[in-house]
This record gives sequence, C-alpha cells and structure tokens, in this order.
Amino acid sequence: MQNQLYAEHKMIFFKEGILGSNLIKKIYLLMHLRSELILPRDIKDIDNDIRNLDSLYEDPFIIAGKIEDLKRKKEFILHRNLLILTACNLKIKKLKNTLRWKIYNFFNFFQDQIIFGDNAMDSIFSFSDPYDDNGSIYSLYAVHNARREHERRILGGFMSHHIPIEACSKLDCNDFEGKDHQIIFKGIKELHKRQLFLGLDSIVFELDRQKNFLNRVGGKDYLQELTNNSYPYTEPLVNMHLRFIKSFSRRCELRQEVRDFIINLRENENQVFIRLIEEWLNKNVENIELPIVRNVVF
Repeated sequence: MQNQLYAEHKMIFFKEGILGSNLIKKIYLLMHLRSELILPRDIKDIDNDIRNLDSLYEDPFIIAGKIEDLKRKKEFILHRNLLILTACNLKIKKLKNTLRWKIYNFFNFFQDQIIFGDNAMDSIFSFSDPYDDNGSIYSLYAVHNARREHERRILGGFMSHHIPIEACSKLDCNDFEGKDHQIIFKGIKELHKRQLFLGLDSIVFELDRQKNFLNRVGGKDYLQELTNNSYPYTEPLVNMHLRFIKSFSRRCELRQEVRDFIINLRENENQVFIRLIEEWLNKNVENIELPIVRNVVF
C-alpha cells in the first residue's frame, strides 16, 4: 500500500502546478544528454569493430589501416563529446542555480519527509536514470519487471472490465515492451473497434484465429492469469498505470532522439553547443512525459 500511495503521490506532484514543470523537464533532458555523452553507444560499437577486425584473416596491412581509421573516428567522437559535455554541464549548473529549482527541491524534500519521515527515498531530482541500459543488471531487471507489471494490470483490467475499454485509446501497441503484450493489446483494440464483447473467451478466439497468436502470447492460461489478477481500479490508479506505460515507452524514444541530436552536434563546425542545446531543449520540452515515480515495487 505504501508503494501505491507513493506512486500516486509522485504522479500528482508532477502535474502542472504554480511553478510549472518545464524547468524539471529541461534538466531531465540534459541528464539524458549527459548520460549518452559519458558512455556513448557508438564508442562501444567502434571497440567491437576493432575487436572483430583483429580476428579476421585478411591482409594485415589492410586490417591495420581500418583499425587506424576507427581509432581516429573514436578520438574525434571523444573530443567532440567532451566539448558538448562541458556545455551541457554549464547549462545544468545554470538551471540548478535558479530560484525556481531551489523551491522545487525544497518542497520535494519537505513532502517526502511528511509522508515517509526518515524512510524517505532519495529525491528524483538527483536524476539517476533507472532506465539507463548502462546501469546494473539488477536495475535493468527491476525496470523490466516494473514495466511488465504495469502492462499486465492494464491488459487484465481491460479483459475483466475493471478498466473502461475506452482507455485503450490512450495507448499504442508500441507502448508495450514485449511482443506478447503488443499482440494481446492489438487484439483488445480490434474487438473494441468492431464493437464486439470483450472478455476472456472473445480475446482467446480473436488471437487463436490469427497466425497462431494465441500460442505466441502464452496460451489461454496466461490470458486467464491476467484476468484473475485484475481487480477494480480507481481512476487515479488507472491513470497511473497508463502514464507509467507511456513514460517507459517515451523514454525509449527519447534515448534515440538524444543520440541523433549528439551526432548532429558533433558535425557542427562552429561549436556553438550551448545555443544549440538551448534550442533543442525548447523544442522538446513540451513533448516529454516525466517519469511519475522513482521506485515502485509490486
């Protein structure tokens, strides 16, 4: 119950308030940008390419030339990333020195102390990213489980009529992590679109008639499990699950957008990184959903 209260509490906190939320969103975007700059994916790819070249049985001079080219590319990326990282850190520091940020931080700490006292969790304003694939195996496992659990509750709620079927319009198939849940959700939307009765038997029939989909999602037993584990939800709890699923999905999209932006920054000859970062923040700040909670354990 405490975790559920905590989740709803954080969701309410991130609704637009007197101070707005653009400042938090900007810092959130910058922390993602910084994460990708510190541990860039393309550096890992270059290191893998070098290792693969070392194992090839080709002309050693040709291989040496290719390895040298890759090393020069790696040096260029690291050098440019360092310049961009410096600009990114300066922007973060500037935002965190604003009065609005200090007010956010104070009230976030204050409300945690009221609700949890000495057991209050670390503030989300530290912005350690729980979705970072550079994190620990435990963190990745915990995030995967949390995401799957939210999806199970939504899907089971639809099939058991504990969640209004109209709520499915707020989600897309790609918002679900696993192919099995994508298939189930697609079947639910299809029944709703055709205005057919939605229940366990109807979704089983719908999936069974299409390309062996029923077996691909775990069979009738898994659908039965989803339905049995469902229970009546309050509207705030339904919204929490929906926003959680959307937040996870948006996080994956954001990661790729950040990587593309870094590539464009590296190619900028004028190196006016701070101005370009500011333009990017203003362009994307309205299109981002903040994670609603920091830690939820089911």
